[in-house]
Amino acid sequence: MSSPRLLIADVDDTLVGDPEALIRLTVRLRADDIRLVPCSSRPIDSLRADAAFASLPAVAVIGALGTQVERGRVRDVRWEDRFAGFPRAEVTDLLAAYGPAHDPSLQGPAKVSHAVPRPDWPAAARAVRDLDPTLRVVTSGESNLDVIPRGAGKANAARYVAAQLGVPWSQVVTAGDAEIDADLLVAGLGIAVGNATPGLRAVLAGRAYQAEAHFADGVIEGLDHYGRMEGSDQDG
Repeated sequence: MSSPRLLIADVDDTLVGDPEALIRLTVRLRADDIRLVPCSSRPIDSLRADAAFASLPAVAVIGALGTQVERGRVRDVRWEDRFAGFPRAEVTDLLAAYGPAHDPSLQGPAKVSHAVPRPDWPAAARAVRDLDPTLRVVTSGESNLDVIPRGAGKANAARYVAAQLGVPWSQVVTAGDAEIDADLLVAGLGIAVGNATPGLRAVLAGRAYQAEAHFADGVIEGLDHYGRMEGSDQDG
């Protein structure tokens, strides 16, 4: 494999969670010249309001479950305009029958997020598909249900950002802690940090490196793992 040049990682409970571990990761990224792209289900405005996020040495940001992209604090209109026709009001009205909306700070122009109990996920997903088959339902935890356009999502946005930064996908490492990160982790060289949910570990089924260390230390462990793989390839 080629040396990692880009780390695209979930924020809450992956990058953020242990301040000292995050400092260690930041030092590691600078030493190895690896650029960082935080990739969150939270909208970018919500991330910007978080003091812990401000310390991240980000070259770009992916927010609202892959429906928002920002580079140099400038929003990528070309990416976000792809989702201009998202039927936000209709989806919100539909999901109200299955559970209350999450806080407004967690909603996006092309992302609707509701608290829907796990047993009701199949019915809610069918209702969303009946409303518009081009929509995508993403579930996590015990009651998180998000609806986004099919072309969005963390993995799709990550590939777009990597291309915009001129980094081949073979040189991208991804990291996360929850089921909502699964598509991102299986898309490339994935790292599930040690505090990853059992649900994520079950979904991955060996398709990503599963670290023992928690939070940013788990990301460092994953980078070490892929670095050893690179050395083995060269030795062979």
